[in-house]
Amino acid sequence: MSKYSSQQVVIYAEQRPIIDCVRSALRTMDVRDVALFTKAEGAIKHLQTKTVDVLIVDDSLTGQNPLEFVAKLRIDKNIVSRLVPVILISDNGLPRTVMRAIKAGVDEVLVKPVAEKAVQLRIEKTIDNPRECISVPSGYVGPDRRRSIKDFMSGDERREEDKASVLPRNVGNAPE
Repeated sequence: MSKYSSQQVVIYAEQRPIIDCVRSALRTMDVRDVALFTKAEGAIKHLQTKTVDVLIVDDSLTGQNPLEFVAKLRIDKNIVSRLVPVILISDNGLPRTVMRAIKAGVDEVLVKPVAEKAVQLRIEKTIDNPRECISVPSGYVGPDRRRSIKDFMSGDERREEDKASVLPRNVGNAPE
C-alpha cells in the first residue's frame, strides 16, 4: 500500500488518450479512488458532496470551458471540494494561456503531449507540496502564487484592500 492509496482523485476529461494516461499514472501510484466525469454537471455534483484530493481537468472539453468551470468551482461556497488542487492538462503552453489558467484558480498546468510519468510526478508534487489557497477582495480564489511573504509586505502599513485571506483546503479530512 502506497502513501497515495487513500487519495480521492477526480478526472474531468473526454478524450480517451488523456483519460488512459491519467488512469495509468494513478494506477502506478496505487491510487484506488478515482472518479471520471465527461460532463460538468456530474463533476460538480460529485465535488459538491465529496472530499477530493486532486482534480485533473483536460482543456479539450466540448460544451464547457474548463477555465470557467474551475473559476465557478472556486467561488461556489456550497461545494465541499471547491478548494481542491486542480491540474489542467492543456493543448496550449503559451504564456497567455497559462496566465488565464492561473487567474481561474488552477494549481498546476501540464502541456500536451503528456507522458504517464509526467502526470504522475505532477500529481505527487501537488499532493506532497500543496499551495495554500487564498481569497482576495478582487474576487480571486485559488492557490497562493506568492513564493514568500517578506516582512516588508505585512504589518500596519499594509493596504487593507490588498490583504489576502488564507482559506483551509481541508483536503482529505472535510466532512462528507
